[in-house]
Formats: sequence, C-alpha cells, structure tokens
Amino acid sequence: MPTKLEWLSALLTERQIRIISSNQLISEVSSKQNDRIIKLRNNGKNIPPMKNNLAIVPRFSPERPVNISPFQLLHAIGQITTPPIQNLVEFCSTWAIVRYIWAFRIPTSSTIEDLRLSDEAREIDFHQKGLLSDQVGVGMAKFLMTNFMGVNKSVDVDYALNDRAKYANIQPTGTTIPDYLFHDDSFINLYIVECKGNQTSRKSAYNQMRRGTEQVPSITFPNSKRYTSLIIATCMLSDCTEIYILDPPEQNKNIDKIKKVKKVGQNEWKIIDPKKFEDDLNSLNRAKLLSFSGAHEEAYHQLPEDYKEKKKLSQIAFEKSIERSVNGFGIFKGVTRKIPSIDRNAIEIFQGLHEDVFNSYIKSDETEAIFHLKDLRKIFVSKEKSIQNKEIFSYDISKIQEGESIIIQSVCMDGTMLQIKIT
Repeated sequence: MPTKLEWLSALLTERQIRIISSNQLISEVSSKQNDRIIKLRNNGKNIPPMKNNLAIVPRFSPERPVNISPFQLLHAIGQITTPPIQNLVEFCSTWAIVRYIWAFRIPTSSTIEDLRLSDEAREIDFHQKGLLSDQVGVGMAKFLMTNFMGVNKSVDVDYALNDRAKYANIQPTGTTIPDYLFHDDSFINLYIVECKGNQTSRKSAYNQMRRGTEQVPSITFPNSKRYTSLIIATCMLSDCTEIYILDPPEQNKNIDKIKKVKKVGQNEWKIIDPKKFEDDLNSLNRAKLLSFSGAHEEAYHQLPEDYKEKKKLSQIAFEKSIERSVNGFGIFKGVTRKIPSIDRNAIEIFQGLHEDVFNSYIKSDETEAIFHLKDLRKIFVSKEKSIQNKEIFSYDISKIQEGESIIIQSVCMDGTMLQIKIT
C-alpha cells in the first residue's frame, strides 16, 4: 500500500479528464426524461416541470480533454463547500481535503494518465461512495467554472434566494448537493449550476442529469437580465473520469419591483430588486472566503443584516488566531490545522486568503478587493505565458521540499490558498 507521502506527492501530478457536451448527450438525457414521464403516467402520478430545451455548451462540444491535478480539485472542494456562516460544518473543507488525500490513483508512468480513483476509494461502502462522488462533483464544477467560464465567486442558491432556515443547518452530505450561483465581479456573467457526481456508470450520470433538469431553479430578472443554467455531472469510471455538461436555456421576462426576491412557484423565483440581490451575493461571497481563511467573526459581520437575524455569532473552541504565509503570489492570511496521525507523519493544513483581498473584504470594500484580485491575476497570466503553448488556468500549484517536510501549495485567482505540509 502506498505511503501517505507517496499519495501527497501524487496530488501534484496532472491527470486528464474529458469534458463532454454533445448532441448524443442531449439524446441520452432526453431519453431518460421520456422514460420518467412514461413511468409517472403509468402510475397515475403528476409529472414535475422539466427543462427539456437542452443545449450543448460550445466550448466543450463535442468533447474536450482537460488536465487537472488532484490537489487543484481538493482546493476547489474546500473553497466551495465552506459555508459563509460559522458552524460545525466549517470543518467540511478541511475534512474533505484530509479524507481525499488518498482517494486518487497514483500514476504508474511518465505520461499523463486519466484521472482515476484509487482502488481503496472504489472499495469503500455504498454511503461513503455517494459522499465522495457528491464532493468531487461539486469541486469539479467549481474548477470548471473558475477556469473556463471566468467566474470566481460562488454562493449556494438556497442562501442566495433567502432560504436561510434550511441553509443554517445544511450538511454537505447525502444524495443531493444544492445548486450554486456563480458570477464574476461585475455580474455580467451569471450562472446557475446543478452539480452531480457518481462512480457507477454513464447511464447513472445521464439519469442524474435528468433529475437536474427538474431541480435547477428558474430565476427571472428585471430588465431582461439573463443568466445561464448549467447541469454538470462528474462520472468517475474505473478507467477514466468524464464530465458531462449541458445548458437548459431560460426565458426571462420583465417584472415590476416589489422586493428583492419573490418565490412564484415550486422551483421558480423572481428577482425584484437586482441591486439588493447583487449586494447580498457580494456580502455572502466575502463571508464565505473569510470563513475559508478562519476569520469567522469577520465573516459574520459581512452578512446582510437580515441574514444575521437568523444566525447569531457564537464563540467556539476551535477558533484559531490568524496567521500569515508567504509565497510567490504574496502574503496570505489564514489558519493552520494540525491533523492527528497514528503514524510518524505530521499533517498540517493551511487555508488562507491573499492579505490585500482579506483586508479589503473586512472593510466590505468590493472595489478595492477587485483591484487587488486584478493584480493577482496578472501574476497568473505572466507565469502561464512564460510556459509555451500552455493554456492559462486559474489554479497554480507548487511543491517545496523543506528539510524532512513536503509542502504543496495551491493558489486560486479568487485569492484563496490551500497548503498541505507533511513531515
């Protein structure tokens, strides 16, 4: 069995995934929709609303190979699963990172291999498999939206649409992961994403996407402002990993201003006050990233006032002092957690946010934060352009040998950093 150090080193090795958005995929999902309709009719049950005007996403059509390192995926999982409100769930980002260090197959050759789960990961029990699949599915969606759609900010749709009572106690487990709303700094690019994941079969992934056509919410904005709906399903097969992505387009209508958000159907929402909606999304994103870096009290103060009423700040024993870490991208502020181990390896995980962005978010200064993020992104572009024919990605990873320690760092264009140190 590989050692923990071997698994950690393997996290840096790039693997290949295949992103698929094709007419054949539309046909497969549509077939699942028809099967569902026939079954419900035969049983005398109501047919739920389904988005059946499925479309391909051109940049991935019909298929596009993409390289990704498992460590980039772990970074994405940790970032997107961190809630903006301080509670026990905030351990989920660290927990997922530690749990899945061992989950990916160690490469056996010098060529780029397909991303595959390790034998140990494929042999765990059914419920644990479902949890792993869900987490990887969400992390993969975050990775793709950041790298290819140019949107670094993400908020849980339940939270964005003010379903606060449900979100306050949500756990990142189970068979369904909530939708996410992704957007860029200017809200020009806005996406509603339904995330799926499985390690069973392609047919299971198609059926998950069929369920996604019933689950992805319809949101109507005033003044014909548009967004894009996406369903992203990650299928981790025994010999490869495939990502299926489709776009069920929406028809937006003009509406009158009444308040920020109004629910008009089982899964339909109208955005009445777009300025309030966008301001709240920015507030929630600031809270989410400050929580990722361990600044829980500061994160709480970023929440919109009506959200604070639903969740009071509590002091908890595992709150830690903010530390600083320096690398080629600058100074990062965050927290380090030491993970107990029964062997001789000591594991330390640092989660942080670029210091300038961190300080801007504490001041609730979005304009200043965007300025610093643009400077950070210039470093990414400069580094990537120095490598001939390499596509510019939004995650940069590096490995450092420091005495008896191995340090792996990942920096993302959203200002977050993840570091794992094993001694």
